[in-house]
Amino acid sequence: MQIACVSVRLQAHLVAAFEKSLSNMTCRLQSLTMTAEQKESELVELRETIEMLKTQNTDAQTAIQVALNGPDHLHKDLRIRRQHSSESMSSINSAASHASMGSLGKDAEDKKKKKKSW
Repeated sequence: MQIACVSVRLQAHLVAAFEKSLSNMTCRLQSLTMTAEQKESELVELRETIEMLKTQNTDAQTAIQVALNGPDHLHKDLRIRRQHSSESMSSINSAASHASMGSLGKDAEDKKKKKKSW
């Protein structure tokens, strides 16, 4: 009889542990489902925002083209064109720096000397 009692108690504990584990897994699954749904809705919102920004960008580029060229010269290609400079900004900055000012005079003198030796 005592063995049967111990067996019943053990089974009751096992069933309780299984139910607790099942309950925890159910809660976790619900949480993951809600998280996935939230992520999906955030993804949809982000896609809508991206599309809206693309439209605003196109409108802004059109306005820039009209402002620069007038409405009669609106290009089919609305991308902003870059003008390439003949010198890089680092070269310009380097030439304009105080440290380079002294070397500029020296470079000019060196060039004159080279020309004289030709």
